[in-house]
Amino acid sequence: MTTAADAPGGSTPPGTVKPGCPRTGRAAPAQPDAARAEQQLARRAFELLPGLFQPFRQADESLHRSAGGLGLGLALVKGLVEMLPLLPDSSEPAKVQAQEPPASPGCRVLVIDDDHDCADTLREVLELGGHEVEVAYDGQEGVARFEALHPDVVFCDIGLPGLDGYEVARQIRRLDDDAPPTLIALSGYALPEDRRKALEAGFDYHLGKPLALDELEALLVRITRRA
Repeated sequence: MTTAADAPGGSTPPGTVKPGCPRTGRAAPAQPDAARAEQQLARRAFELLPGLFQPFRQADESLHRSAGGLGLGLALVKGLVEMLPLLPDSSEPAKVQAQEPPASPGCRVLVIDDDHDCADTLREVLELGGHEVEVAYDGQEGVARFEALHPDVVFCDIGLPGLDGYEVARQIRRLDDDAPPTLIALSGYALPEDRRKALEAGFDYHLGKPLALDELEALLVRITRRA
C-alpha cells in the first residue's frame, strides 16, 4: 500500500490509501490461493457429475457431513425415464396400433413412512403406475388408515418412531385374517437377519432403501397378477 505522502509528486489528499505495491505503486497481483480454490472447486464439481443420479449423493463425504445430499428425486426420475418405451424412429411411417388393455388393474396401496419426502415420492411413483395410494406418517396412523381402507398392499418403513414397522405388521395381521394384504417392509438395512425379522413379524417381502424401481415394478406386477 502507498499513501499520497509516499508517492512522489502525488496530488491525492494526505491520508488517502491507494492499492498497490509498496515500492512501485502498481496494482497488487491476484491472490494465487483464490485462483487455486476456484480450480479445485471446478475439478470437484466435474468429478461429481457421473454420480449425479445416485440416491443421496453428497459432495461432502466426510464423517461430519450434515447435508442430506441429492435425495431420491433425480434417481427416481432417471428410473422412470428408463421404464418408458422407446419412441419410434421418426424417419419411418407411424403405425397405428390398437391400445391393449392393462395386464392387471391397479392396487389399493397404503404407504407408511415417517420420512415425508420418501413417502410422498413413493406415492407419486405408484400413482403413475395406476395404483390408488394413501399415506400415513407414523405407525399408529398407519394402523388406523389400514382399518379404514383395507388396502391390497402395504409398504411400511421399519424404523418408525413409537410403533415400529414390526409391530405395525403384527397388528395388521391380527386385524385382517379374511383378506390378508401383501405387507412389504422398507428398510435401510437389508442383511439376512433383517429380512428374517421382517418375515417373522408378518411381512411378505423386504425391500432395501433406496428402492430400485425395476425391483418395485416387478414385485407389483407379480402381486397384481396373483390377485
